Amino acid sequence: MAIIHTIQIANEKNSGSTVSSTRKSESRHYLACLVATTTEASIRIAQEKKADLEKQLVAAQAVLTAECARWNTTAEAATANHEALSERWYNHEDGIFPTQDKYRKAYEAEKKVQWTAIRFEKEAREDLEARGIMYPYDKENSSYSVVEAASKVNGLQGSLERHTIPVLGSQAVLSWHGNVGLAQKALASREATYAQSRGDNVAIRTDITITETKKRAPKTVEAE
Repeated sequence: MAIIHTIQIANEKNSGSTVSSTRKSESRHYLACLVATTTEASIRIAQEKKADLEKQLVAAQAVLTAECARWNTTAEAATANHEALSERWYNHEDGIFPTQDKYRKAYEAEKKVQWTAIRFEKEAREDLEARGIMYPYDKENSSYSVVEAASKVNGLQGSLERHTIPVLGSQAVLSWHGNVGLAQKALASREATYAQSRGDNVAIRTDITITETKKRAPKTVEAE
């Protein structure tokens, strides 16, 4: 038997802290849940966050433009260069890690000890640079600063694309609980406090509809 719990909510919204307004269980009964409701404060906070993201994006784009001019390159070209440098730096045959192993093994042979925590990062890096292999994250001598600036721009653009302004009165279930006492304790949970920090009103609801369904009988395979 499956137990289906359902609560009616208005204009269901979804975020990283919400769960389904329907909860299925094999044996447990849920008699309370926490529901977050969008308020005018929620909308104001969301709008302020969007404006801040837009401001950060403008600043990040300015940095990217300056870094591209500094290195006389584009974000795409700088990224391709960084990937090529990284592939060479981390080469499995004679890159940074095999070179560290070379120095570690020489040390162990000389001292007759084995201590894998010794990494010889400084020696290996000097070895690679002496062979003309450039450190891919060097912002002073390569265009990695362009890659870094482009990554920040892309991240902020993604945040803006995902950012939404909630609808006034829209609701979402934050968590399900076996009784009101447990729901009251959950008002101090991370999910509840996060919802409150973004302006939502968080309340305990007990108007849950519970239905039961029989389990489907397992299918039988007829012998040939």
